[in-house]
Amino acid sequence: IGVDLMPLEKDAFARGPARLLELTRVLVLVDEYDEALDKLEHLLSIPSPLSVTMLRIDPTLDPLRSHPRFQTLMEQYAGDVHR
Repeated sequence: IGVDLMPLEKDAFARGPARLLELTRVLVLVDEYDEALDKLEHLLSIPSPLSVTMLRIDPTLDPLRSHPRFQTLMEQYAGDVHR
């Protein structure tokens, strides 16, 4: 899978986070919300080109919008000047 081919250890800024976001989208599609939220939390905790704004408008993450943990993550990282 993409995360195995391009892990964060190989490219922690661009392609690694992008592959991890793709995995997160797949997890949402198969209703693995807790694992998807784990991945999102990790993505938000590291420097990357991903932003809270991008995650808020990503239509593949719509099933997570009402999840309290998703809302908490968005609030927690919304004030991050690097996001």
